[in-house]
Amino acid sequence: MKIKTEKNNRKTQTKYVFPNNIIYHANTKLGWSIIIEPDNIIIDNYHIDKAHIHYNPEQHYLKKTIKEEDQYIILDMVINHIIRNNGLNLNELKEELKLS
Repeated sequence: MKIKTEKNNRKTQTKYVFPNNIIYHANTKLGWSIIIEPDNIIIDNYHIDKAHIHYNPEQHYLKKTIKEEDQYIILDMVINHIIRNNGLNLNELKEELKLS
């Protein structure tokens, strides 16, 4: 896994590169996000101030709340999932995140 962090006056973004996926973790004044590429799965706390997953890139308005609120615990869960599965298994990740 390669890690690269970039900062500017709007946000801090860290990029985690795996053989089959890239994870972007960004922090701004308005909230945080975790994006899993190339699947374009987004986990964030924008708009409703609770952690939630946008699990369908074609229908971004669809989202499920995540019980865990700590962005770093969620990020660790996503990274461990990608490593363990050598990529993203969306149904399994949704179970691991304990959607409410």
